Amino acid sequence: MSKFAPLLFALVVTLIPSLAMALGEPKKGSGKKETPSLQGTWNVESQIISGKENRAFPMTITFEGSRFVVKSRLEVIQSGDVKIDISQEPNTMSLTVTTGPDKGKVVPSIFRLDGDSLKVCSNPKGKQMPTKFESPEESNIVLLVLKRLSRGADEADAKAMQGAWRVTH
Repeated sequence: MSKFAPLLFALVVTLIPSLAMALGEPKKGSGKKETPSLQGTWNVESQIISGKENRAFPMTITFEGSRFVVKSRLEVIQSGDVKIDISQEPNTMSLTVTTGPDKGKVVPSIFRLDGDSLKVCSNPKGKQMPTKFESPEESNIVLLVLKRLSRGADEADAKAMQGAWRVTH
């Protein structure tokens, strides 16, 4: 081993974290647009399809890494990959469905994140990206308003559902 190996090791250990920080996410106030964090589980507060409110069942959407999962209670409805583009206004996302009834579809969507509130407008039947956060009649456009669940809420719901249940009415 070379007598310079310890020096080289120390140099690499010192420089790599600094380089990673310099190339990483932009800092607040840097003038660069930050990538919004959609990570976590979101409760669907309202769903409007073609101008009509749909209150059929409670749903959650979980974003983990570059994946999404849509659930009704504890049953997975569909899942897939999500790609976010924040260079446009409004911000866009493409949802590629890999499991569920819409398997193989790419759903163009726009979104707006405001703290723990998320608004998503999707065009599940078409290829055109929505341009506004609205769902006109006969448009097949879906407008969702979601609220971020606290960490562990999914797991708490799953634990609460465990055990024997009896139908009373």
